[in-house]
Amino acid sequence: MLYDDRIQYEGTGDNLDQAWTPAVVESNNVKICFVGASYASINDGGQTANNYVARIQDTARLKQAVAAARQECDFVVATMHAGTEYTRTPDAAQVAFAHDAIDDGADMVIGAHPHWVQTVEKYQGKYIFYSLGNFIFDQNWSEETKEGLVLKITIGKASTANPAAPGAATMDDLQGTRQPATLDSVELIPIVINNSQPRPATADEAKKILDNIGQKENILK
Repeated sequence: MLYDDRIQYEGTGDNLDQAWTPAVVESNNVKICFVGASYASINDGGQTANNYVARIQDTARLKQAVAAARQECDFVVATMHAGTEYTRTPDAAQVAFAHDAIDDGADMVIGAHPHWVQTVEKYQGKYIFYSLGNFIFDQNWSEETKEGLVLKITIGKASTANPAAPGAATMDDLQGTRQPATLDSVELIPIVINNSQPRPATADEAKKILDNIGQKENILK
């Protein structure tokens, strides 16, 4: 089987230890950890659990995974495959996982699965994107399933070594501890899917998509 080893994954593995291991991406001296879990292990509505897929109900593992990610990374994103399909608002399981993740130390939560764009919440000063809707998919039977959101997330990290040198190692890094990154902004970029291919939404389409989730601004800080 051919694959690109530059593409990271999380939420699954040969065992639960692997499934809860964060995926790590580093750029410009900023390390970002992604921790992920799903409402189900197989496509049976969550009835059956296995040892290969991290589950959103496993709050103890979530806490451990976020704590480990905080030790390794400057910014931690928790992701979830969860929610009720074709609905605009998150269900109780989504809310519980997202709130737990942030209480445990995650900086942001991003969700998928409902196939519709869902509402955005700011909890404890951190953003939760309950569902970004579809992106590349063939559900062309309704407007809602042909809509999605892309997030352009800008995070920053002050350098105590040389602020004028992007990517310079900080004194904290050199001494063996990492300085947390901070969220500068999130741009919500609405997209529309045509023939399973996403394109940027027009101004009118973008306004409609954001209005559907009660979002007046497309730049969040």
